[in-house]
Amino acid sequence: DLPFNSTSVSVLVANETTGAEKVNNGSFTTDTDWNKNSNWTISGGTANADGTSNADMNQADYLPAIGEVFRVSFEITVSTQGQVRIEYGDAATDFLSAVGKYEYILTAVSTDRVRIQCTGSFIGSVDNLSIKQIISASDQIQKREISADAFLPANGPYLPLSAGSTKKLTDTLYIQ
Repeated sequence: DLPFNSTSVSVLVANETTGAEKVNNGSFTTDTDWNKNSNWTISGGTANADGTSNADMNQADYLPAIGEVFRVSFEITVSTQGQVRIEYGDAATDFLSAVGKYEYILTAVSTDRVRIQCTGSFIGSVDNLSIKQIISASDQIQKREISADAFLPANGPYLPLSAGSTKKLTDTLYIQ
């Protein structure tokens, strides 16, 4: 249901088309495709920062056009100190330190490369980095559908009224 509407049976649906992946080896399966400063390594399927500096790890295989809108998703799998963020086209996610999965929609303001930046001498690991251009997007409000057999006898022909009492459905029930 839509927020703050207790009577709504509608749902907001994002309809989006994305382009090709803008990151090579975002799953860090091999120690390739990234320009790593001395504080970064790739091993065990993650990009790992050791906290010795705040230098970035980057790649320039795909450069965005100014104004390009893209979806960035990534995961922080380990975080001991400091913070990390993803930057592309000089648009950046928040600096984050909590372990978890993150997703952002950003707009490029330059043609700069993909960067994994850290601050506070980040010690931790990043995985599953994906950046895809959003080619088209629209939000739609759609009605929920209830299957035709929702009120058949096998599924319970009764609706609770209060305190466990029930009443048999005899008239047509309309839900909107």
